[in-house]
Amino acid sequence: MPLDAISATLLTTAALMFVALIRRFRHSLWPRARRELRRRWPMAKLPWGAGAAAVLPPAQRRGWDLARRAAPHALLLPRVPLTRILAPAAVHGLSADLVVWDKATKARLVVLFESGDPSSRRRHRLNTTRAALKAAGVPVCVWQQGAWPSIAAVREQFQAAGLSKVSGSSNKRRARHSAFGVQTQPSTLL
Repeated sequence: MPLDAISATLLTTAALMFVALIRRFRHSLWPRARRELRRRWPMAKLPWGAGAAAVLPPAQRRGWDLARRAAPHALLLPRVPLTRILAPAAVHGLSADLVVWDKATKARLVVLFESGDPSSRRRHRLNTTRAALKAAGVPVCVWQQGAWPSIAAVREQFQAAGLSKVSGSSNKRRARHSAFGVQTQPSTLL
């Protein structure tokens, strides 16, 4: 069926208007300069304003301070993914709230913080984390955020996990090495 002049003109006009409309929306939503800026610096000029965030919330910071006072020379790291602790990375997306490491960077103890009224999702994540660490042979302590243990109780938990008591030692070098499970007794070479 041949097109007459009016139909051809209308079809051409509609196609041109459609192309112009697409180009207009494309350029108004993503101008070339903004696209180039986002390509080079994806975090530049975010609408919410990027800033530094605390690793631990204030409620969990109390638990970190408690562990630091109980074992001042131990290596404590907060929010460590389980893939960094477990040898075959079988659990993804879960993290330990606080990890006590030895000198060989092996996890000696994991502390999980439990809120007073956890949601079912948080409870499931806590149980999954605890089961994975137990299967790997890593000791786990769970501290309630509302009822923190005493420093003496924390030291007992650390000693039960194989970390020696370091507070009150007069020899700083011995205290530093004993916190990481290194033998501090002199050895004979001959």
